[in-house]
Amino acid sequence: MDRRSMFDLPAILDHLEKSSIDANYQAILKGFMERYAEALRHAPIDLEKQKTIVLEFVDAVETQCNAPHHFEPFHKHLPAHHTFGCAFIGPLIDMKQSKIFGKESLKKIEDYLARGENVVFFSNHQIEADPHILFTLLKDYPFSKEIIFVAGERVVLDPLAVPLSLGCNLLCIYSKKYIDYPPEKRAEKQEHNRSTMQIMREKLSEGGACIWVAPSGGRDRKSSDGRPQPATFDAQSIEMFHLIAKKSEKPVHFFPLSISAYHILPPPDGIQIALGEKRIAERGPAGIFVGDELDLEVDPSLPKQEQRNIKAAAVYQIVKDNYDELSRYIEG
Repeated sequence: MDRRSMFDLPAILDHLEKSSIDANYQAILKGFMERYAEALRHAPIDLEKQKTIVLEFVDAVETQCNAPHHFEPFHKHLPAHHTFGCAFIGPLIDMKQSKIFGKESLKKIEDYLARGENVVFFSNHQIEADPHILFTLLKDYPFSKEIIFVAGERVVLDPLAVPLSLGCNLLCIYSKKYIDYPPEKRAEKQEHNRSTMQIMREKLSEGGACIWVAPSGGRDRKSSDGRPQPATFDAQSIEMFHLIAKKSEKPVHFFPLSISAYHILPPPDGIQIALGEKRIAERGPAGIFVGDELDLEVDPSLPKQEQRNIKAAAVYQIVKDNYDELSRYIEG
């Protein structure tokens, strides 16, 4: 028997058609569900149980369409949604072929957090589900479910992203790419960002916080050779974290993090401002590379902007080099 028939895709699509989800999102979900079912064709899971999880996802999207969840500047993960998100994304990851590099750094991170000190990951950003890639690959590290993700507006507004976002700790911020859209919301968004930054300062001063941020401000895209490459890091973003760390009452340790998972849920080829992007799911390996602890100090005699540029370029190069090594295993 074809395992796709065991997944009962027709029943899922019928459930979708009977929902109150608007036509645009129904079309996106239909395509996504078809690709998701194909992706799980050879996954070693109980497809009947997975069908229940997929139906739950459709219902969660419908709820978000009809009564959108309002995210505060800091969102504490909802345990049921955390479990659900891992159950929905996890089967797309071929764990046997996945890789984790940097276990010595992970041990250091555990020790720092246990002492009440802080850790910040400077990371590339591949897919909407990067948090769930980390949750799944780092399931043996208890701190992983407590990571706080610096999240842009798309993952807290798009009805297809929110069911997964609810299961993550989030510092919600408007990125520079979208802060002027629409123009009349600019001041409101800036005030929101100030509130988010103040909460982050408080959490670092309390200690024991583990924060993930993508200094690029967006997801990676494919380069001219057709392979995804980490997007360039913004110098101001890295400098802001460095300055906040210097003022923190508890030590802050910075680590480079490289993620390879592009093929599992690839973003659109170009930057799409409007919500409602097409989703494509594939099953395959994922990987992470946690590099050595970073030293962000540079020659203080240089002009400030030059210091910032040097710092950002150095961090980016480490993340990119580690990503290149990682991707040789993941992408082939």
